Amino acid sequence: MKISFSTAGLYPRDTIEAFKIIKDCGINYAELMPQDISETTIDFAKEVIGKDIGLKVSSIHFPLILSSF
Repeated sequence: MKISFSTAGLYPRDTIEAFKIIKDCGINYAELMPQDISETTIDFAKEVIGKDIGLKVSSIHFPLILSSF
């Protein structure tokens, strides 16, 4: 069974800090809850990958408030 933890549970911590905390707790998967529209970009994904945290994003909880309809 794969267990993941949402970054939303660690709000208002920075998302990358939340990823590190999740990994340090021995959890290998996380659900990303973007805190800002900038966290839905390719550049943010590259930044996270560049940190080499060793965590896999299993899902993205995309808040509709960040969507420009």
